[in-house]
Amino acid sequence: MKSAATILLPVLTSLAFAQGSQNPNLPAPQSQGASDAITSPKFAVAVSGRLRGFADAASPALRDLKGGEPLVVVGKQGLLYEVEVPGGLTAWLWSAYVKDGKELGTVETIQDGVNLRPMPKSDARNTPIALIRKGQIYTIVQRDKDWVQVVVPSEIHGFVLASEVTITEDAPAKHETEIAAAREWVNILKEKAVKAEAARKAEDLKREEEERKHREEMARESACREKLRQGQELLKGLADEGARARAESYFKSTEELAKDLPPKTVESIAAEIQRGRERIQHLTFVETERRSTEDAMKKEREEKLKEAQDRQKRLEDSYSKIKDPAPVDAFGARFSGMGWMRRETGLAHGRVFMIERGGKLQFYASCPTGRYNLDDFVGREVGLLGKVKQVEGYPARMIEIDQIEILSNN
Repeated sequence: MKSAATILLPVLTSLAFAQGSQNPNLPAPQSQGASDAITSPKFAVAVSGRLRGFADAASPALRDLKGGEPLVVVGKQGLLYEVEVPGGLTAWLWSAYVKDGKELGTVETIQDGVNLRPMPKSDARNTPIALIRKGQIYTIVQRDKDWVQVVVPSEIHGFVLASEVTITEDAPAKHETEIAAAREWVNILKEKAVKAEAARKAEDLKREEEERKHREEMARESACREKLRQGQELLKGLADEGARARAESYFKSTEELAKDLPPKTVESIAAEIQRGRERIQHLTFVETERRSTEDAMKKEREEKLKEAQDRQKRLEDSYSKIKDPAPVDAFGARFSGMGWMRRETGLAHGRVFMIERGGKLQFYASCPTGRYNLDDFVGREVGLLGKVKQVEGYPARMIEIDQIEILSNN
């Protein structure tokens, strides 16, 4: 490792092998009986057994020893040797106290006093083997939920039962090849860690990208729903043409915005748009029918008004032609009246017959006895015999016909 862990407990700062009484990893000295002095490091080989973080056979194991694994004995406490482990020790850090290191496959502590524990848990039996200072770099072995397993710096020693190792009188320098081979384990771990971390980061990036896309999709869907709501709001009641046009613009922009959303969402939004457009069609049809009805009623009113005006004009024209008719004597003793028989309808009195002479009204004519069908004489010049009288409401006198004589057909 580039950087060694710094132990924060003051009582653990001495690494003097001559004393050999306590491991600098320990949170407090643990007495195991008289300590056997180790005047200089000795090379040893593991037979079997477990590496522990404390000079206590009942303490949790850091890992199992491999048969033939090289060790460097630096001290002894009771039945356990204190050893440096070329093949590396591992321990656990709470992930909240570390961040990714600058070098892939490593983590860095982000505060002082971080516990380095034998196992990934925080119970009473899992006592920290060391307290770590901020800014220390560790190679990752693996991750387990909220914990990170790391390679422990060589300055932090392990403990192994004396019965589980074969100790020699050789100095470690005589076995550099075996020790160097054991240290390759750390490099292998680092290679694995780099691959694992690269895969994890790629997965994290993928997940972050998916989450980003999901957030964008949610935001776009929300925007689509809002546009739909605004469009539908415009179509409440009898929406006029302007409101329908604005609603359609909302629906078009919603279609554009929803293009890349998931298929089910697009289908749902399309159904809402379709309902909105059906509402527009319905409102358009209703308004067209209303306008058509109004136009028809207006036309009918105009026609009735024109008809009334025409009747009034004809009546006025008739009045303008009326003059006081000449006395009966003017026609001689032969006829009570003479002139051209005309028929008029639509006046105040309904269907009436008139006698005109020189284009002017002379008399109104009737045949109370039913002796003559006056329609047969319309358009002919006739002479009339009968009673002449003034009838209230008629602008000219009335001849009640007793006898008709045709004078001319042209």
